[in-house]
Amino acid sequence: MTPSRIFVADDKFGDVIEELTRRGWRRFPHLAFPKFDLKWSNYSKIAWRRVAPTQRVNHLEHATLLSRKDALARRLYRMPPSCSVDAFYLRTFDLGDPRDRLRLRARYLYCRALGVLKGASSGAEACAQCAALIDSALALLESVIAAGDGLEGPHPPAMEEHVDNVMARQRCERPCRGCSSAQDERIQRALDALRQWDPQYEAVEAGHGDVWICKPSNLSQGRGIQLLTSLDDILALAPSDQVISTEPAATKTTNAVPDGQGAPPPSGSWIVQKYLERPLLLRAQSCRKFDIRQWVLITSLSPLCVYWYNSCYLRFCFAPFTLHQDDAWTHLSNYSIQQHAPPAADGDDPMWSSARFQRELRDELARDVWQESLVPQMQHAALTAIRSVLGELSMVGRGFEWLGIDFVVDSSLRAWLLEVNPHETP
Repeated sequence: MTPSRIFVADDKFGDVIEELTRRGWRRFPHLAFPKFDLKWSNYSKIAWRRVAPTQRVNHLEHATLLSRKDALARRLYRMPPSCSVDAFYLRTFDLGDPRDRLRLRARYLYCRALGVLKGASSGAEACAQCAALIDSALALLESVIAAGDGLEGPHPPAMEEHVDNVMARQRCERPCRGCSSAQDERIQRALDALRQWDPQYEAVEAGHGDVWICKPSNLSQGRGIQLLTSLDDILALAPSDQVISTEPAATKTTNAVPDGQGAPPPSGSWIVQKYLERPLLLRAQSCRKFDIRQWVLITSLSPLCVYWYNSCYLRFCFAPFTLHQDDAWTHLSNYSIQQHAPPAADGDDPMWSSARFQRELRDELARDVWQESLVPQMQHAALTAIRSVLGELSMVGRGFEWLGIDFVVDSSLRAWLLEVNPHETP
């Protein structure tokens, strides 16, 4: 009679324990027991040097490079241009890197000016303040187009002439964003050029462009996240001896997302990412923001072998989406955040299966957007993320990695990679 295979696992992985037991595996109650066939635990509880070649562990060594937001961003931006990282990963900056802070300033100005031009209305009457704002935003973006440098270095000198006006803008008490017919032609030319040049053009909402999401590099489950609209407030998260004020005090606006789950990390360990201001919203879900949790399994590094789980699920926020409200229940769909929200209205399910989402898209658009477009986009993003750290991963024993990858979809049906999560929580 073949002896039962032995596994050890944290109590919180109830589904794993139940399934292995059903298949005839025998669980040893102590996680530190060394003579296991399979160990299923958090990454931090694996003693890598003690894993034998025949033993299975549910992690790959150094897989935390995928889950650390700063580490993943750095590695994604090292990938060759053919990977088109900007087409699936919203612009991200490490506040601990002085060069990134300069790039952030240029991108912030660009997005802010883009929001102004998108909100300009031909033929409408504008006050002097709004007219000057549109002039400055248009000139700033025309300088970006002329430079054609992708905002990767110091911004074009011509851009600096218009910084003060764009940075100091105040929202009018009345909605006037008018422009003349001649000016409208210039605006449309600029927007057409930027639409072709910038793969993240659709992330900016008309009249906005200044919403950024700031995430602690080493935390998960929505902890410590802030939504900010002031560049000074964003840069204040950086090391205190490196912060330089960039805005008039009157323009500073902070939209902090409270989480109640512990203090943020030390200054400097933050990444700042352009917030998607135009997510896909479903009428059947009361226009609530959602993200997609997709599971993948890495079983081999050489050759790379990644399994794509055919079913995934959507997680919806409690409140209808708006950029004028900054609470966590509106913007963060993490289960750890949404579980504390009030009960949803009748018919507003907190989760959908991918099959239901696929049917909804097919009914609305008369084609299978899920299989034809979204799945290939997500697969490309997932593989690029894994390949970005592949040279640093190590398979100890017969290790494998089960990853939960989060995506958000914009209003033009483009999938954006949010983050990569190891299977640490049930």
